[in-house]
Amino acid sequence: MFKDNVDEIELIIRYSRLVEKFFQKHLDIENQFFKNLEAFYVEKERNVDIKRLKGTIIPQYRMRIGSYRIIFNVTKESIKVYSIYAEKAGSRGEIYKN
Repeated sequence: MFKDNVDEIELIIRYSRLVEKFFQKHLDIENQFFKNLEAFYVEKERNVDIKRLKGTIIPQYRMRIGSYRIIFNVTKESIKVYSIYAEKAGSRGEIYKN
């Protein structure tokens, strides 16, 4: 959970068991994921590689960190609270396969 002193934006970050196992093996990717989310949502930095995925009913996003991808969705709980749920994480070649 991150808070910005100026805007008081709060991020609630949860992730699936698959992502949890991935992050246990790739601590550097987990740290970068959190830093990128904070930069994008709290600091409003737009130099973060996040894209909305096409063809999904529920809006899903992809964050690229090196050759790894993290698929997540974002729910705006209120004006200043974002709930983020990471569903998948893995290498570029495997992440989009069902």
